[in-house]
Amino acid sequence: GHFFRCSAVAYELLQHSSSVIFIIPSLALEALVEQSKFPYKLVPELFDNSIAAAERVLAELESAGVDGILLDSHRVTKTLLEIIQEKFLTIYFDDLLMYPYPVNILVNFHVDASIDDYQNLYRYSDTTIPRFLIGTEYFPLKRSSYQKVCLYKNRKHVGFFAGGSDPDHVTLRMLKYILKNKILFKYTLHVVVGKMNTDYEEVKSLCFRNHNIQLYYGLSDLSGIYKQIDLAISAAGITLYELAYYGVPSVVYSMVDNQKHTAIEFARRGLSINIGDSRTEPIFPRMFETVQKMLDNDMILKTMSKKGSQIVDGEGAKRISDIIFGG
Repeated sequence: GHFFRCSAVAYELLQHSSSVIFIIPSLALEALVEQSKFPYKLVPELFDNSIAAAERVLAELESAGVDGILLDSHRVTKTLLEIIQEKFLTIYFDDLLMYPYPVNILVNFHVDASIDDYQNLYRYSDTTIPRFLIGTEYFPLKRSSYQKVCLYKNRKHVGFFAGGSDPDHVTLRMLKYILKNKILFKYTLHVVVGKMNTDYEEVKSLCFRNHNIQLYYGLSDLSGIYKQIDLAISAAGITLYELAYYGVPSVVYSMVDNQKHTAIEFARRGLSINIGDSRTEPIFPRMFETVQKMLDNDMILKTMSKKGSQIVDGEGAKRISDIIFGG
């Protein structure tokens, strides 16, 4: 998710005749970057909490001749940000609201993000207040997904999404629950698995045992799936915002702490139905009961579809890149 929202902005920067380079901390990201055809450098100590590591990053940036850097990781430290901002335009994607970030531009595209919360964060700090880009109008939809297509609703296709890595093994656990409880679908379940999912081989084996399940692996663009499905079951990450753009109603769950607020707010606004946290709650019985109830209610589907498509317009990455390029 962090990579894809950065790549959406990178594609838009290229439209300004800019050049971009990715600096990544792990070999696990190499396949994604190479698939996107972006130049990159591997810096394993990128997010080490030390002055020496920060200086190594600075040296890499200087050797690459960059003018600015967009950072997107929960592992970014204040020390790293301070060192980078001294020499470069610094843009940061945030969704944790942890401390007054020493950056030039701060982006939070989440549905419940508030400028007031950030202003309070900086109120008693010596850190210079950055330019805030707050709200869903800054959600960086991937460029290949910009063309919205009207969905034909036939209540026969449901998508399942657990992000690129699925750290709580929700996909595998969900499939085991289906087999154990002999759940029979009245629809086709489209299961999407990311390249960083460590359970893929076992997931593949379980999917082949149910003819109502179609498996997709390592897709860089999910828009083709969004166009097929009538309803989605999704973790509360960037996929949820992409679904909203396409007007796909959703059943949402959280699997990490920073997704909980999104799941709650989407449900509060009538954009999704929240079935809880996969780590602590029995989401699977709720999941399939909720899906069937929604598929049986055209009004719920139509209302959620309309509300979702109103909060994300697909221009967020362009807005961010225009501001970066314009200074």
